[in-house]
Amino acid sequence: MVLSNGYLGETAFPVPEGLQVDSRTDPQSIVRVGYDTLYVPMDDGVWAVTSFCPASTRSVHLDREGNEGPDDARHPYTPMGSGMLPYGTRQTPCYVVDVAVSGQNPYWLVSGGSGTAQ
Repeated sequence: MVLSNGYLGETAFPVPEGLQVDSRTDPQSIVRVGYDTLYVPMDDGVWAVTSFCPASTRSVHLDREGNEGPDDARHPYTPMGSGMLPYGTRQTPCYVVDVAVSGQNPYWLVSGGSGTAQ
């Protein structure tokens, strides 16, 4: 099994409603941080299981139990790799959004573009 650590090329991940992005920034560069794809070799080929971690697209602070809260003495932590790796919290856990079996492309892969995971 291989876990992606980023995406190259164009992607078509849904942009969460209310996400505020500077007009000079491609929203995909922000949103793709919340996605991860696990490639699983199966008898019929490689399957791609894509998950989404909504907390990764927002700047959240955590307490020791992984609960979200304001940046204060009770919620002093930010996840390691924040801004680079997807992560979930107790309030907004990660969830699977797509399973592409061998021979299928994940829904987020832009046809014509590489869009492949690293």
